[in-house]
Amino acid sequence: MAKILNCSERTVLRLVQSGDLVEVRLGTGRGAPRVPESEVVDYLARRWAAARKESAKRRKQREGTSALSPDRVRSPGRRHDGT
Repeated sequence: MAKILNCSERTVLRLVQSGDLVEVRLGTGRGAPRVPESEVVDYLARRWAAARKESAKRRKQREGTSALSPDRVRSPGRRHDGT
């Protein structure tokens, strides 16, 4: 699993412990933990959607505060200290 996600085994364990990934235990006793492929696909889709949303939010914020926006431009004849 760690190789598929390109991360450490500890990171996968933290994802399982936090509930971001769901594991299934196979076998007797404590069983061997396994993460179904569908769970990994769902996790990656959620992460990509969140990243796209955050990227769009930052882009919108940058567009809203251009260098020439009225609140950033001083009118001629006014000094920087407001007098």
